[in-house]
Amino acid sequence: MTSRIVILGGGTGGTLTANRLRRLYSTEDAEIIVVDQDDRHVYQPGLLFVPFGLTHSEDIVRPRERQLHDGVGFVESGIDHVDIDANQVHLTTGATLGYDVLVVATGARLVPEETEGLTGPGWMEKVFTFYTPEGSRHPRRRAGLVRPGTSRGERGRHADQVPCRPARVLLPG
Repeated sequence: MTSRIVILGGGTGGTLTANRLRRLYSTEDAEIIVVDQDDRHVYQPGLLFVPFGLTHSEDIVRPRERQLHDGVGFVESGIDHVDIDANQVHLTTGATLGYDVLVVATGARLVPEETEGLTGPGWMEKVFTFYTPEGSRHPRRRAGLVRPGTSRGERGRHADQVPCRPARVLLPG
């Protein structure tokens, strides 16, 4: 009998969970479906490298399905509500997904407006967030590290193009 596992959230947590479950269970044992409101997976740790020109935001944003292993389904929709008693997820599209196992991996939501004074005058002009591709690009421009309209090749190096010396490895004996 095939169990249906529905994972709410296609970010890092939901994607890792889906891919690891797919390795554990065959398609005969489990149907795995990831639900997310958009098809834009942002590798957030990479955003820290954008202001320094070590990567570019377009290089760390991929379609969600590209991150999921074969045999993992993807549904692009918002979530209206979950009916725990009926084991059903109601989507904003009007569709309903039944489940045997539900994983909630919806991640964090930034609420900078809850920090007094943060989103006031200067927000996204002098005060930036590194948690979105849009916000991570602004500090470089503000600091004069990149000129608006320059080509990608002129903006800086990718992380794998930064010159460095090989590390020395010391082995016992």
